[in-house]
Amino acid sequence: MDEQAIRDALDASLHGSAITGVSKAHAKLHDPFPAWGRAA
Repeated sequence: MDEQAIRDALDASLHGSAITGVSKAHAKLHDPFPAWGRAA
């Protein structure tokens, strides 16, 4: 198996930031779920 080819293919399929996994467009979307760990 070609590990580098596999890694390259997986990296190419990622959407958004490699660190957060969230794109700028996704960060602007309304979050319908309450924040975890905070009392309502």
